[in-house]
Amino acid sequence: MRLALLTGGSKGLGLALCDLLTAKGYHLVEFSRSAPHPFVDINIDPGVMDTAMQADIRAASVHDFPDQERFVQRKTQGALVAPADVAAAIGHILDLPTLTSGGRYDVADFAHR
Repeated sequence: MRLALLTGGSKGLGLALCDLLTAKGYHLVEFSRSAPHPFVDINIDPGVMDTAMQADIRAASVHDFPDQERFVQRKTQGALVAPADVAAAIGHILDLPTLTSGGRYDVADFAHR
């Protein structure tokens, strides 16, 4: 997929570029002073996920990674969240009808372990 971000696409050169890029198969995101802002900027804290890097750290020796035991404890205590669960929680967050710019969301509030 090819994506183009344009400003001023409602008239003049911007409109001509929108027409040209659409004809070339681009997906467009167009910003205009007269149109509502198309993005809602939010912050999402994913928490600590059980990733391949976490597994590598747990498998390392204490000599190679002095804080290794803390990572082993996180896994043993069930404090790590699977990436698929984090993705599902982010999907729930993005579906909220009350998203507002500047909002901060914690995946732990939405994740099912």
